[in-house]
Amino acid sequence: MADEEDMGWKPKLVRTLDGLYMAIYVIIAIFLIAMAFASFVFVGKDLWSILGAESPMLVILMALKDLFIAIIIVELLLTVVVFIREEQIDMRLLLGAD
Repeated sequence: MADEEDMGWKPKLVRTLDGLYMAIYVIIAIFLIAMAFASFVFVGKDLWSILGAESPMLVILMALKDLFIAIIIVELLLTVVVFIREEQIDMRLLLGAD
């Protein structure tokens, strides 16, 4: 009789934890999307400021730095999206982001 009761709550607990696990990854994906857009705004702002800059090379380097950060964020977002779809982390994507 106790085994029948155990079979009822264990699958529910596992489904609940799986749902929370996926919800955390969805929140991470939303955060990474917001960060990617913000970093692209910074790239645009840096490139816009090149017009009146005394040292355009410095501005270009700052824009490149922000662009590389945006690329890393997008690669991390790709890793999270692949994990949400397949529920498995692809180490090639994770290593490619570094």
